[in-house]
Amino acid sequence: MTKNILEECLMRRFPLVVAPLALLTMTAAGAGKPDYKPFAEVSEGYTKVVSTADGAKPFYGLYIDKKKNQLLAELPQGWKTQRHLFAVTQASGGTFAGLQGPMIYAYWRQYDKRLALIAPELDTRSKGEAESKSSVKRLFTDTVLVDVPILTMGPSGQPVIDFDGLLVNKGGALMRGRGGTSNANLATIVKAKAFPQNVEVAIEAPARGGKLTTYHFSISKLPDNTGYKPRAADERVGYFTTVYRDLGQYDQKKKWVRYIDRWHLEKRDPKLKLSPPKEPIVFHIEHTVPVRYRRYIRNGVLYWNEAFREIGIDEAIQVRFQDKATGAHMEKDPEDVRYNFIRWLNNDISTAIGPHRAHPLTGQILDADVVLTDGWIRAYWGWFNEQAPELAVEGFSAETLRWLDENPGWDPRVLLSSPGEATRRAEIMAEIDAAAMTSDTALPLNPDLAEIAGWMDDPSHQCLAAHGLAFDMAFGRMNLESLGLLEAGGYDAAEGDLLDGIPEWFVGPLLAELVAHEVGHTIGLRHNFKASGIYTMEQINSAEWKGKKPLAGSVMDYLPPNFNLETGEEQGDFTMIGVGPYDKWAIAYGYTFDDPAKVLERVAEPELAYLTDDDTTGPDPFARRYDFSANPLTYAKNQMRIVDQHRERILEKFVKDGESWSNARRGYQTTLSMQMRMLSMMSNWIGGAHVN
Repeated sequence: MTKNILEECLMRRFPLVVAPLALLTMTAAGAGKPDYKPFAEVSEGYTKVVSTADGAKPFYGLYIDKKKNQLLAELPQGWKTQRHLFAVTQASGGTFAGLQGPMIYAYWRQYDKRLALIAPELDTRSKGEAESKSSVKRLFTDTVLVDVPILTMGPSGQPVIDFDGLLVNKGGALMRGRGGTSNANLATIVKAKAFPQNVEVAIEAPARGGKLTTYHFSISKLPDNTGYKPRAADERVGYFTTVYRDLGQYDQKKKWVRYIDRWHLEKRDPKLKLSPPKEPIVFHIEHTVPVRYRRYIRNGVLYWNEAFREIGIDEAIQVRFQDKATGAHMEKDPEDVRYNFIRWLNNDISTAIGPHRAHPLTGQILDADVVLTDGWIRAYWGWFNEQAPELAVEGFSAETLRWLDENPGWDPRVLLSSPGEATRRAEIMAEIDAAAMTSDTALPLNPDLAEIAGWMDDPSHQCLAAHGLAFDMAFGRMNLESLGLLEAGGYDAAEGDLLDGIPEWFVGPLLAELVAHEVGHTIGLRHNFKASGIYTMEQINSAEWKGKKPLAGSVMDYLPPNFNLETGEEQGDFTMIGVGPYDKWAIAYGYTFDDPAKVLERVAEPELAYLTDDDTTGPDPFARRYDFSANPLTYAKNQMRIVDQHRERILEKFVKDGESWSNARRGYQTTLSMQMRMLSMMSNWIGGAHVN
């Protein structure tokens, strides 16, 4: 029986079955790879992006049409099994341009002639038996972020997509809704680089509101297994963490898995007691940093090497200077995830922040940057007098803040503000939930600082150490003159002794300590607000201590400068001159090559006390920002003696010939802010309880 006769017989007997089968056969016979236009036609007018001297094969193949401001990208070979990291930084057009932004961990999946970028479900996983893994996979599915059409197949046989269309028209999804453009027609490709492990693309376009803004996208391959071994977190040591829920575990203590965020540091020679690292942590000081401050920034970064040497790694952290005059390291983009940068922003705002990006599966830190602003230095010559309202509620509980919301007539944030500012603060507080005020009282009330919170991925990475330092600089100027410290410090008007009009011996170490604090965040450490209560004022201001020992247990606290008036035998160091004992212990836990459980055996030592942001509204009066010394009452009395001395001379010192009498009011407000800081600090001792 021939094939045609067989088909005819089957059709007569089973018409409803054979007809669809025939259709499928025809479709399969005619089906093959989807039809696309030839690559040469699609890429006409485009030039291949080559960014390496040897022309090495790039991660994504990039092709640019500079005339039309368009960019094509060919996906890398093996893309179907790869995970890619999309890291976004606002490069220009914002007050905090240069600050790390959102990070997306995702993979591509093909749907016929389209590609979808999909974020895997990471918050809920299963490491248990096969049944639980199957159930979790079915219930907790991945998330489609964007999809784009496949334009053609590239020279390497991989899909080609409209890359500028993805980053401009759908870039908001890659920024978790925090950015985007108001007019894609005006988008300009500022930068396009293609390297073997990553591609870098920067696009300028009008943001919402019309301001020209540049977003830099750093896209790299992120393997699931880099040889790095995650380390379990312990709540007694303050690290940022990567957390997920393991539903393969039925023990509640094991259900939540917490890994500390840390770098993959290894000894180059494991047999040596002290070995250089296989791959050091390298920070580049950006060319925008004023030359006069660079060595203090370098010193602050390198403070941490003392802690790493104690666990057997020599020069774990290294510093390079990017320099426009010589061209050194100018080929490196600060936004490139391969490089860690310390950046300087002239925005007249007082803050500094050191975020990092970690592998979402393991907590391995991949990239970190520090952003420093100039406002806290400018405060030396201004009058930073608006902190009194914020300081007055430092450490207030959520219950107290809710009561103040209901009774604004008693709220010190309103009562201590100037008339115009009081109205604005009252309006802001009416829109803010009281619980949001407990993280840091300065954040919601300051629009500039709130901008940081709106851009960053993780609110726990926020840092306001420099914000408080601005007030300390204004108060510090008064103290240096009033306490005769300019003469005692050997200051004169000779060139080189002043940095922006400030004694170098004063501002230099403060900057180094601030940088050390932020670098501490970049290597994984959280704040430790109990560290300032380790040593007494008498110890700190003694010949035994000065220049030899730290003022506190950690640089991860918010430490005010040490000004001494009749407490101790001499004026001690103004700030930390290295890392503290807690810092060394925390680094030992996170980076030791031995059993970290042995490190934890020292946890009860007084110098290793630790409480963080979450504890500042708790009962322990030592868990406070801007407090100081083992006996805060002694410190408070010391500060109030200084305040009284200033007030006795307020007309003489604050108002010079030809100046406005309003300077006297500003000077009084500065002393009032210090008084409020002391009152707020000491009020926590009434009914407080120590937490071990």
